[in-house]
Amino acid sequence: MRPDIMTLGKGLGAGVALSAVLATERASCFEPGDQGGTFNGNPFGTAVALRVLDIVSEPAFLEHVTHMGRMLRAGLEALAQEFGGHVRGRGLLLAWVLDRPVAPDLAERASDLGLLVNAARPEILRLMPSLRIARDEVELAIALLRKAAAGLLAAAIALPRAP
Repeated sequence: MRPDIMTLGKGLGAGVALSAVLATERASCFEPGDQGGTFNGNPFGTAVALRVLDIVSEPAFLEHVTHMGRMLRAGLEALAQEFGGHVRGRGLLLAWVLDRPVAPDLAERASDLGLLVNAARPEILRLMPSLRIARDEVELAIALLRKAAAGLLAAAIALPRAP
């Protein structure tokens, strides 16, 4: 399936404010230069996007992301086995779905240890590391998350689990 129109953002600029709208010739209502906007026609942004596309197009990049995603998932699944819950997501965008609504407390404990994670919902801890994360960083993240979870979730074992 190929979309007629697609929007891109965030990752395209690798931290630089940048977005793009891609459209097939049939779907586009613009001629080159017609569309104006805050981030349009910026040579710096364009150079950044082209470099990002070069990097993510390299076969080794996707292999690395795939490998790190599997490694992170395995670590999270071990934590879920140990403390309860399950893992969902794909690649390096993963979530530990907890048995209890303690994700905000777990995220705060992790932050105190130097690990930034997101409590997307009371029972969902989301991890979304850089696509360039290294093996030792994945190992450290899992170790810190285990340490953060140990006190919080071990103490909560006696509490009733969410349905």
